[in-house]
Amino acid sequence: MKKKWFGAVLAAIVVAATGVSAQAQTSARAGSGDWQFEITPYVWMVGLDGNISANDKDVDFEQSFSDLIENVDAAASVLGVAQYQKYVGFVQADWFSLSYNNDDFDQPVAQQFVEEVDLDQMFVTLAAGYQFPGFVADSWIDVMAAARMTDLKIDVKSLGNRSEDKSKTLWDPALVVRPTFILTDNKKFRFNPTLSIGGGGDSDLIYELQPQFQYDFTETIAARLGYRRLYYKYTNDNDVEFKLTYSGFIAGVSFLF
Repeated sequence: MKKKWFGAVLAAIVVAATGVSAQAQTSARAGSGDWQFEITPYVWMVGLDGNISANDKDVDFEQSFSDLIENVDAAASVLGVAQYQKYVGFVQADWFSLSYNNDDFDQPVAQQFVEEVDLDQMFVTLAAGYQFPGFVADSWIDVMAAARMTDLKIDVKSLGNRSEDKSKTLWDPALVVRPTFILTDNKKFRFNPTLSIGGGGDSDLIYELQPQFQYDFTETIAARLGYRRLYYKYTNDNDVEFKLTYSGFIAGVSFLF
């Protein structure tokens, strides 16, 4: 059955790039020297669904983007890339602050005791690696080792004006692969997905599928449009298993220099 969820939120992909083309293409953008940078603030129209398993019982939950947007106090997302020659650094961060009041709760028990729930979530991926030639002309691939951080903070206020705060931070290693394929002769339009897999730290498994298209309007301004699916499998100290999927369209403006 479907329920709103207020608890804890929140093989291997290996792509070996071979030097098929001796003339690996580099990005024809501003900053054509040794250093290149990209900063992309974006909007992630995210929805959430998943499953909680405990004591041989399963609870399914689902909230679409339209459900979540009603409870969003603030949100911010940014993607950053730095490249020196063939060495690449990558960071992606998302933060959401959500608030639920008594009228939002589906469970009668919660309505009797809980006045408000404030939920802050943050996802951060930090990665560094090397850029290899691609399998076809006008393509290349970034292969990076990464650390993933997931931070969750919950503040529950009861009807008796009592408050309880809980927080959890998860750290996990990951492999990030970002191929780029130039789609037009003028090199302005490209397919640039991000694929990653990780876990084995605090989480059991994390994977991400993020297909994106990018169009360069000028040498310093571009637009990104795509879809992002982020999956977590996590088991806490009480052997309660969470399977969480965040997914939705993303759109942003890139600043290149």
